[in-house]
Amino acid sequence: MRRLHPASGDDDIGGLIDLAAVAAVVKYEQQRGWTPEVQPHNNPGYDVVSIGPGGERRLIEIKGLENEWTERGVKLSHVQFGMAERFAQEYWIYVVERARDLTHQRVNAIANPFQKVEEYWFDDAWRAISEECAGALALNVTVGAKVRHQLWGIGKIIDVQKGGIVIKLKIDFGFEGVKLIPFNSSIELIS
Repeated sequence: MRRLHPASGDDDIGGLIDLAAVAAVVKYEQQRGWTPEVQPHNNPGYDVVSIGPGGERRLIEIKGLENEWTERGVKLSHVQFGMAERFAQEYWIYVVERARDLTHQRVNAIANPFQKVEEYWFDDAWRAISEECAGALALNVTVGAKVRHQLWGIGKIIDVQKGGIVIKLKIDFGFEGVKLIPFNSSIELIS
């Protein structure tokens, strides 16, 4: 969460949302009888430490939103995630909806969020950062794979020879013999 000082004159909407969200969380914690302490800008992993009347502690990461919380969700950095794992019983995420609207603000407090997760989903954006990738040819045009040829029927690949962009296959077609042919549309991969 970014923090801007109102006197800085910065009219960055994100900064104003963050300021309003922090103020809402501080107010919420005080109304609960807790003592919140806003952490310095760029504190790793959480924005507020709040101490309860019995000495219990909450490490609170605040996510401020201009409107309602939608399916788009809120994000945590890897540092925040690590802090949530390390301090699982004390870590809370507070999502403040409509942070700048004092008549419709809403604080949603979630304890130990990662203990509640049953699945992690990785959307298609992960494809762009994958370290390795194997296409259909690499996966399926291998020694031992079965193929069907238009003329010679079903055979088994016994050797794959790659030379530039050309792939030649040595295929044992049984009674039809062993053939060395380029991989093309006359060969169908079968399971």
